[in-house]
Amino acid sequence: MICRSDAYSLKFCERGAALVEFAMLLPVLCLLIIGTLEVGYRIYAVSVSNGAIRAAARMASTGQYTGTQIDAEVVKQIRSFRKDATVSIVKKSYSDFTGVGLPEPVTSGSIASGTYCFDDINNNGTWDADRGKNGLGGAEDVIYYEVTASYPTLFKFSEKMLKFSPTTKVIENTIVSNEPYAAVVSTPPPKVCK
Repeated sequence: MICRSDAYSLKFCERGAALVEFAMLLPVLCLLIIGTLEVGYRIYAVSVSNGAIRAAARMASTGQYTGTQIDAEVVKQIRSFRKDATVSIVKKSYSDFTGVGLPEPVTSGSIASGTYCFDDINNNGTWDADRGKNGLGGAEDVIYYEVTASYPTLFKFSEKMLKFSPTTKVIENTIVSNEPYAAVVSTPPPKVCK
């Protein structure tokens, strides 16, 4: 239909209506697409971190790899997804699953009073709120392995318009028991009094 230039016929003219409607919907459509891509990116980042920590747990439990080798493999896997990711790793060993994350037991007195005795399970001479020893431990020990990976956002635009944080921080952890790859010598922890 050809639109005439008089005012009456312009009111019923539909030429260009699709273009105007598309221009009104384009910003909403762009926000939806960018938001979907950003959320998918973050979900994939969690999946990559989860895969890296599972591989680390398998490597650590055999006793064939050092902590440095395992850490290098985790960093390699995470940075294969995003080269500028920052990675931090925590490794602690425990004598059994029931002690993971627990404080060293106080046998007399109280920490608050400053006069107390405790079982120094991690042999560092001080009372700790987490009894784990740093590192991978030995045969049949339980390992707590935690990986924290931070990735920059996929689109800077999503930080401003969608109010996403500038980095995606993923924290993954796992607990695994070492294989019995060597003889285990069990000694009671020393008692320390302060």
